[in-house]
Amino acid sequence: MKKIMLTFFLFIPFLLVAQNKITMKSGSSFVAKIDGLYGSSLVFYNDIPGSNADYVDINDVVKIEGKVPDYLVKGIKKKNHDVLIVRGEFSFDNTNNNDEALNKTPYSYVFTSGDYLQRAGRRSYIGLGVSMGGAVITGFGLAQYQESLVYVGSGVSLIGLIISLTGPAQLIKAGKALNEEAITITPSSEGLGLTINF
Repeated sequence: MKKIMLTFFLFIPFLLVAQNKITMKSGSSFVAKIDGLYGSSLVFYNDIPGSNADYVDINDVVKIEGKVPDYLVKGIKKKNHDVLIVRGEFSFDNTNNNDEALNKTPYSYVFTSGDYLQRAGRRSYIGLGVSMGGAVITGFGLAQYQESLVYVGSGVSLIGLIISLTGPAQLIKAGKALNEEAITITPSSEGLGLTINF
């Protein structure tokens, strides 16, 4: 059991060090982890390399690469809709600031109802699997008369329950997205037309 817990704690740092590559209007770029968007300032956890500041004005940013949470993407797009946000891996090479790299097609952040439904299904299955794993650990702890394993298994089951309970939130988002996709307003010969998609 100690090996399992040690393995779990060894992977936590890899989850916490996601970096972002920020490209500025001046053509320069740097790698730093985004802390958040405060007003029109994009704030980082540490100082920007080569600068004493830990923030930049969002209006001076051209592109952000790397993992960016959905809530932050929405905030950034509200402040500067011209920013390209490219999720996924990026190159640490700062010399690759040519037009081809800047005009690379970013991933779409308009989630459809199908995307939300898939998320709900994945979260339900993952939560169920984690809860079942916790139940097995709890059962093993009860069989071996080890109270610590019972607590660990119960905690893992609770985490699985929480993951499962986030699934219905995605179903609500799917419903909202489906409603937005169902009705469109289009120009017609007599003014505006309302199109209802079935």
